[in-house]
Order: sequence, then C-alpha cells, then structure tokens
Amino acid sequence: MKRRNTLFGRLLVIFFGAAIAIVLAWMISHHYLADQPYQKSFNRNIITYTRLIADKMRFDPLAKTVIEKAAGVKIITNRQDIIKTIVDRNLHFKPLTSYISVTKPGLTFYVKYENNYEFFLIRVIDQHFHPEKIDAVIVALIIGLIILFLAYRKVQNIFKPMDRIQSMAIEYGKGRFDESLPVEGDGQLAQLTISINNLVVRIKSMLNAKRDLLLAIGHELKTPLARLRMQVEMLEGDNSALIENINEMKTIIDQLLEAEKVSHHSDLNKEKLDLNDFIKQYAFEKRIEVITDTAFELEFDPIRLDLAIKNIINNAKKYAPENSLIKLQLNTLNKELWVTDSGPGVEDETINKLTDAFYRPDESRCRDDGGVGLGLYLVQNIVDAHRAELLFINMKPGLRVVIKF
Repeated sequence: MKRRNTLFGRLLVIFFGAAIAIVLAWMISHHYLADQPYQKSFNRNIITYTRLIADKMRFDPLAKTVIEKAAGVKIITNRQDIIKTIVDRNLHFKPLTSYISVTKPGLTFYVKYENNYEFFLIRVIDQHFHPEKIDAVIVALIIGLIILFLAYRKVQNIFKPMDRIQSMAIEYGKGRFDESLPVEGDGQLAQLTISINNLVVRIKSMLNAKRDLLLAIGHELKTPLARLRMQVEMLEGDNSALIENINEMKTIIDQLLEAEKVSHHSDLNKEKLDLNDFIKQYAFEKRIEVITDTAFELEFDPIRLDLAIKNIINNAKKYAPENSLIKLQLNTLNKELWVTDSGPGVEDETINKLTDAFYRPDESRCRDDGGVGLGLYLVQNIVDAHRAELLFINMKPGLRVVIKF
C-alpha cells in the first residue's frame, strides 16, 4: 500500500496542507491589507511632514524646539551628531525622494533630509495605532478558520466509514450477520472493511456449521428419547420419576433447538399485527392481569413472541407468591411490553446473568421449581431476533421484565 493511501499519510497531508494554506493566507492578507497600504500612507505622510518641518526651520531657526515639543520627535542638526548616530546605530536608509530617506518603519525610525545646504535627521518614536494591521489579522483569522473547518470536514469524511464499522460491529455482536460493510476507496479503512467482511463470512460459516450440527444432534436424540419413554411406560410399577426425567431432557432439547432456530433471523415468520390486541389473549390465563393501551402495530412472529411471553410469565409464576397477580402491560408511548410480578426480585449483581444458558438465580432450588435455566435464554434469543431489547428492573418488591421494541 502506498504511503499516501495510509490513514496516517492522508491525515499528514491534510495537516500540512492546512498549515501551509493558513500561512499563505496570513502572508497574503498582511501584504495586501497591511504592508502595502501602510507603506504608501507612511511614505506620503513622511514626505509631506518633512517638507513642512524644513520650511518651518528655514524661515524660523528657533522653530526646532517648538516642533520637537509639539510633534514628540527629536531633530538632530549637527553633522557630527548625525554621522555618529548613523554609525552607532548602523542605520540603513531607503530613499523616498531625491532629498528624503527613511529607515524601516518600526517602533523607532529615522528620517534623513538633505537639500543643498539643509541637512538634518529626525528620530521618530511610533506610538500610534494602525487599524489596517488589525484588519489584516482579522481577515487572516477568518480565512484560517475557514481552512480549519474545511480540513475538519475532510478528516470527518475520512473517518466516516468508522461510524458504519462501529454500528455494524454492534449488529455482528448480536449475531446479525445478514449485511456486509460497504467498501469505499482503496485506503487503510477500505482494507480494514474487507478484512472485517472476510472475518464475518468465516464466523457466519462456523456458526452455520455449529447450528446445523446442533439441530442434527437434537433431532437424532429426540427419536431414542421417544422410544425410551415408550419402554419406560410399559414397565410395571411407578415410573413417573423416570418419565419426568425423560420429559425434562426432551424439554431441554426442544428449547435449545428453538433458541438456535430463532438466532437465525431468516427463520422468523413475521406479520404486521396490533400488539395491543395480541396480548388480550393472556387475560384468560389464571393469575394474569392484562393492561392494554392504544393500538401499536408491529411486525413480529406471533408464534415466537407468544413463546417468549409465556416463558416470562411461567418464570414469574415460579417466584411470585401463590395467588398473586402477574401484570402484563403494554406501554405504547415507549414501545414497551412489561411483565411484572411481586416476587423477591433478583440481586443486582446477578441480574445480567438471567439470560445465560442453564443459569438459575437460586441454586438451592430443585429443578422442579426452578427449571433448568433455558427459559430466559430462549426469550433473549427471540427478542434479539426481533431486533428488540430485553431489560430486567427490580421493583422492590418484584421483578419487571421489559421487551423494548
């Protein structure tokens, strides 16, 4: 890769380009707005004032003291003093006319007047304000700010692909590999984008292979489990414990397979339905209080969302006091669905682990009461597949599970 196509090289070019442009803007504005007008005005006034001083001193020899006091200058008329001043200060004069020369304007400069028999040197201390120089500074500052803004926009465009990379990285982190990053240009960011796309293809391939293997294993296990249950049921005596264990194994396999299916978003069968009408079906269940809201149309898979809501409700029933109500509420304004119980809640340090596979908040519970820890794991996969967010809020007492669409 050529050096200028690297991110560092492009930023370096912009930096030096902006710096050179600002320096040129300052030099040009200072030259045309300060130096040239100032020099012209300075030269014109010096010639005029020097002529007036020479005429005044020619007709009034005593005028020297009056002029020095009035104008705040020093007039040297003695030739030896003039030569000594020029030598000591190493003065270099620039001719303005045939008889008037000046040194470079500054805080202190000298005017030399030579006209036949007249010869004097004027020392001037410049204490005046020059607004034209301030104008040049203002113009140069404005141009510099414009250049910096253009440089900022250029850098922003260079880093614009980073925003897309960041947003897509978030999607990839949630297991959504449906889209690839667009490749722009041929610089380092383009190479990074290509590398990420290649990585995503490999990850997607490995996940698909893992998914196919898990689905195959799950289907293969269900057949011998069904045969085993039939054989156990045919045995004499009370075999309910064995049958229950077999059913539990089948439930684990079914939930794992379902979680793996919905993690692949293309398996969803979405329909545009009113979520407010959809949740009314749960009002007929025991211990469920449904609180509806205004209409809220949404595209979702009704079978998978029904499974998620039932898993949340069943989880609430396990921990809420007997005969207590579990509230299922739609908040249309915030696009949220709430399931709230009045149980003991969850410790804050473990609330983020609730959706981990096989995790149970209370390890002391037996599986008859606490389940195997796959219910909320399945819910998380269903919610992610709908591009929604699953939240847990301690209500003290109780726990509120929120699906935020």
